[in-house]
Amino acid sequence: MITSIIAAVVIFSVLIIIHEAGHFFVAKRMGVRVLRFSLGYPPRVWGFRRGETDYAIGATPLGGYVRMLGDEVAAEPSAETLKSYLGEIRLDLLAALKDSGWLARNGKVDDDALTTIASDTEASAAPRSGEGLETILGRPAKIDEAVLLCEIARSGTVALAIERLAENHPSALVQAFNERAFPTQPLRRRFAIVLAGPAANILFAPLLTIVVFMVGVAVTLPVLGTVDKDMPGYAAGLRAGDKIVAVDGHAIDTWDDFSRAVKGSDGHALNLAVERGHPGARLTLSVKPTLQSTVTIYGDKAPTWIIGVKPSGAEETRGYHAGRWNREDNRGCDADAAGPRRADYDRADRGTRSPSGVRRPRDVHGFDQPGTGDHQFAAGSVARRRASAVFRD
Repeated sequence: MITSIIAAVVIFSVLIIIHEAGHFFVAKRMGVRVLRFSLGYPPRVWGFRRGETDYAIGATPLGGYVRMLGDEVAAEPSAETLKSYLGEIRLDLLAALKDSGWLARNGKVDDDALTTIASDTEASAAPRSGEGLETILGRPAKIDEAVLLCEIARSGTVALAIERLAENHPSALVQAFNERAFPTQPLRRRFAIVLAGPAANILFAPLLTIVVFMVGVAVTLPVLGTVDKDMPGYAAGLRAGDKIVAVDGHAIDTWDDFSRAVKGSDGHALNLAVERGHPGARLTLSVKPTLQSTVTIYGDKAPTWIIGVKPSGAEETRGYHAGRWNREDNRGCDADAAGPRRADYDRADRGTRSPSGVRRPRDVHGFDQPGTGDHQFAAGSVARRRASAVFRD
């Protein structure tokens, strides 16, 4: 139970990260300032700031958000919005001073550092050009940064400078804000940013599928774990540890293959090729499924053909590789893409006739002989060439 909950949280978190990353990268590409990229909702548990963005993890993991500059659509930003924006500019300046090494060389921290460089540079004389700041910041100063430093030089403190700028709405500051805010972007840009989230999830699905099948997926092998004594399987001679190799001459590669063959039998007797003991030691058993009501995954009951066996849980990791696809096995034809069906075969010889009426060659063991094709499963990194290894759609 705990494992399932943790797995669900992890999977959901990955989907959230991919979704929000779509918004994030397109917003950055469009020139919109992204204030925060958060996995989970506040309160903030952990995070770090890089560039203009704060990357955070919230206390509530089932969610996430990308916060962009500009929370309202208006002719001009409000005083509170500008105050928040100036707080971000302050953090930008401090990060630049840290990266350039100025803080370490001068022993200044936080607002004291900003007050010092505001009084020691030409920012107060030339706020638009930011001249004199490039050496200190390690990069050219932006217009909004120069405006803030100019006001700090006049006001004497950072807090007072932010208050005055938020109230006075200087045109240079408002213009810089509008250039980076989400609500003031053209409609096509806003549409692209909003669409990028679901588009990222849509593109992620097939890419993830490709990666998973290249790396490999665990499949349950057709090895019997328990055999109910009062059911047809035990009466036919099946025992725990038996490996089902084929049903009616058709190779069984996974437990799902075996389960589908039994459930689709319509109550007709099935000829099972069973491997018991040493590999290659096979025997043939005949079992007739019985119809019983079983509980489905949805909780209701439905009549199902069963023989009273359960899997041992043995698994094998298999990857999907380019190889050969048995076109004569008729799983690649349009009519047979869903796999073999009981009604498709001539019951007199148990499965040697396709729906088109063309007989397929059989080998000495009763398997369909493989033909040529394009795809097959491989166990681990070794592609198996026998009929049971052919990928079946």
